[in-house]
Amino acid sequence: MLSLQYADDTVLFLENDLEKANNLQWLLICYEKMTGMKINYDKSDMLTIGVEEDRINELAKIFCCKKGDFPIKYLGVPLHFTKLRKEDFD
Repeated sequence: MLSLQYADDTVLFLENDLEKANNLQWLLICYEKMTGMKINYDKSDMLTIGVEEDRINELAKIFCCKKGDFPIKYLGVPLHFTKLRKEDFD
């Protein structure tokens, strides 16, 4: 797993592996219990690259979050898994 953090934003990168996803969810629950802070899954999106729809639904269920699509903006910067188009910057 790889993570990118800035202030109160976190991006987590995870392999297409249900066991690792369940372990990460368990760690996030432990984090909430230890710190008293709550992760807002309603404001969280799960973005996937090259993952089948059935697996995407399983992962979204594990993390209790919605599925998102590229391109996205992170800290005001457009992100995409392929080359960005001019329209993505508008």
